[in-house]
Amino acid sequence: MGVVMGVVIVIIVSAVPLWFLARWNEGPYVDDKAYEKELKNLVESDAEAQAITDVNELASLGWKYFLDYDYKKAAAFWAKAALQGHSGAQGRLGDLYLFGNGVSLDYKKARDWYTKSARQGDADAQTSLGVLLYNGYGGPQNKKKAKYWFSKAAKQGNEVAKRNLSSLNFSFYLEDFCYIATCVYGSYDCPEVWTLRRFRDNKLSTSWFGRHFIRIYYTVSPKIVKLFGNKKWFNGLWKPVLDKIVRALQNSGIDSNSYYDMKC
Repeated sequence: MGVVMGVVIVIIVSAVPLWFLARWNEGPYVDDKAYEKELKNLVESDAEAQAITDVNELASLGWKYFLDYDYKKAAAFWAKAALQGHSGAQGRLGDLYLFGNGVSLDYKKARDWYTKSARQGDADAQTSLGVLLYNGYGGPQNKKKAKYWFSKAAKQGNEVAKRNLSSLNFSFYLEDFCYIATCVYGSYDCPEVWTLRRFRDNKLSTSWFGRHFIRIYYTVSPKIVKLFGNKKWFNGLWKPVLDKIVRALQNSGIDSNSYYDMKC
C-alpha cells in the first residue's frame, strides 16, 4: 500500500501544474502547407539523412536513433523513407505523430501515415489505424473500417488485432495509452510501460481511490502530452521520476515482461 500511495502522490504533484499550463496554452494544429514544410525541413535539417539514398538503410537507421531516444533524428530518417513509400517507415512516422516524439503530436497526421502504411500491408499500422478509426481520433469515427483493418492485421498474426477483433471491447483506447510513460519511453510496449500497466490493472484499479485516480489521470495527461510531449525538458523532467517509480514497482514484485491489457 505504501508503494501505491507513493506512486499516486508523485504523479499528482508532478502532473497537476502542467495540466493547468496545458489548458491555458493549448493551440491549434498546423495546416497542410505547414505540414509539407515541416517534413521538408525535418529531412533537410539532418545532413546524414540527406546523404543516404537507400530507403531500407534510412528505415533501419531510423530505428537505431529511435532506440537511442533521439526521436528528432529518427523522425528525419523515417520521414525521408516514408516520402519514398517505405511502408515500415510510414507506420513508424505515424507512431511519432501519435505520441509527439520528435514531431508535433497530431492524430490526423498519425492517421494519414498509418493509412499509407496499412494499404501496403503493414500489420502494426493496420492495427493502429483500426484503433484511431474505432475511437474517432484524427478524423471521423468508423467502426466498420476499424474492424476491416483489425481483420487484415489479424490474418497476418498481429496479436493485438486478434484480441481487439474478437472482443471489440478495447482497453487500447487512446485514453488508456499510459500517455506520459508511453511518450517518455517511446513505446506502449516496453518493459517500463508493461510494469506501469500491470500496476494500473492489478493494483490501482482494484480500489475506489485507484479507479478515480485512473479516471483523473487519463483526463489530464493527454493535454499535457499534447502540449509538452515533444519538448526535451519534458522527457528530462519525467524520465527520472518514472524510472524511480518503475524500479519501486518492480522491487515490490510487479513483473516487467510482455503484458496484454486486462480489458482486451
